[in-house]
Amino acid sequence: MFKKLLIIGGMIFILCLNVQNGFAQITLPYTVTSSMKGQTLTLTEDLQATYLMEKGISIMAHNFTLDGNGHSVTGMDQALGGDHTGLNPRDQYSGITIKNLIVTKWGDGIYARQYMHGLIDNCYLLDNASNGFSFANQPNTGTEIRNSIFEKNARFGIKVARTDSCYIHDNEILENERGGMTIEQLSTEYNIIEGNTIQDNMRFGMELYLAKHNLIKNNVLYNNKLIVEQADSNTFIGNTIEDSDTSLIAKSSIGNIFNDCKIINSRDFDVVMDLGAVVTFVGTEFNKDLVKIIDGASNLTVKWHLYVTISNSGAIEGAIIKIYDKDNNLVVEDTTNSEGKIETLDLVEYVQNSAGKVYSAPYQLEISKEGYPLINQTVDLIENTDLLISLTYVMNIQNGNLSQEFALFQNYPNPFNPTTAISYDLIRSSYVVIKIVDINGKLVRTLMKGFQAAGQKILHWNATDDQGKEVASGIYFYSLVAGDFKQTRRMVLVR
Repeated sequence: MFKKLLIIGGMIFILCLNVQNGFAQITLPYTVTSSMKGQTLTLTEDLQATYLMEKGISIMAHNFTLDGNGHSVTGMDQALGGDHTGLNPRDQYSGITIKNLIVTKWGDGIYARQYMHGLIDNCYLLDNASNGFSFANQPNTGTEIRNSIFEKNARFGIKVARTDSCYIHDNEILENERGGMTIEQLSTEYNIIEGNTIQDNMRFGMELYLAKHNLIKNNVLYNNKLIVEQADSNTFIGNTIEDSDTSLIAKSSIGNIFNDCKIINSRDFDVVMDLGAVVTFVGTEFNKDLVKIIDGASNLTVKWHLYVTISNSGAIEGAIIKIYDKDNNLVVEDTTNSEGKIETLDLVEYVQNSAGKVYSAPYQLEISKEGYPLINQTVDLIENTDLLISLTYVMNIQNGNLSQEFALFQNYPNPFNPTTAISYDLIRSSYVVIKIVDINGKLVRTLMKGFQAAGQKILHWNATDDQGKEVASGIYFYSLVAGDFKQTRRMVLVR
């Protein structure tokens, strides 16, 4: 046994090479046959293709495991096309696991055909002439990709097509030339994409094209945009999307929901939409609050559409909603229906200029029931066209309070990871202190300390302390002190 130090893309790998009588365990090309069903093959040294367009390892056995043991399977620099892959799980063979392996210099690093139903774990797919990993054909259900790095591939880091119910999580997708991850085709649905770091890819960090009903959760896109095109009914929760150019582009897509996301832009627009896009934002933070409508036209009338839903363990009917503009003019007054909703409030404000730029501005929102104020706060309404709803700002007022008392409500969600919302009611202006302590009573975070006006308030805690450090899983207590009122509740963080 001896060791070789390999530096790839700034990362250091120690490859333990076990040479037996001068021969590697296997040579390329290599086929795993059906006779190896249920077996594990562990590599004992690096494998290298010896001529152009040579294939790597084809897997034609059920429940087979390839353990790279930290070694590499390397093709030729000029290898092109999906047929010339490093690892090729073939049609009809399921339960395949590939782990602890470096795959580089092929067409596709790993090209998964039908019925893989497998696991990719702790792999490094680098500098391949096509994709790092590619799903080829449906059905390709239930595959898990985790703890792996997809870097500097000529097309996508990960291509997810005609695939459902897969779990892709805790990966790094870096500097791929065509894009970080593409999720495409009509039959690509019910996949979970969670906790991935997607950074510095060309063109985009993540793209959804035609894909439906996927869950995109707690991913970080840095220096990368998200594109949603003709992709309906996907859910985005807790993602951070940051780009120096436009951070989110949505085209001809309806029914997509962004919940508790951060959309950050340092130079241009937070969001670019076309006239066929309908997107709902719930509790989502924007950096610039700018949207651009890209239909090629100028001088379009622009309206703001505000959807308001009020609930208190059920719909609140008959609540009065008033909206005042920046000059304190009453521009809307309406009453919620039996579902606790006001369907659409149109506020004609600007004419879109030749550059297609539209800017948001603060409005004062008041909601009351039987003379008792439920909420009174300034909101930023996000612009729409007057033809189709381009953006909808949804304000979910959880646990709307009708009593004339101070109140601290149970956080939601609970248990949570890593963000939760804490809501409370103030019946009059008060000096407010909201603190979080651990199970030993030690102060973790002061969320609020200062005067606040009467109304319903919502704060978010991202499971960090006052120094910005992440806290551990466990039981925490949060308390509200407002004048003589004090109340404490319990919450559980599960990482």
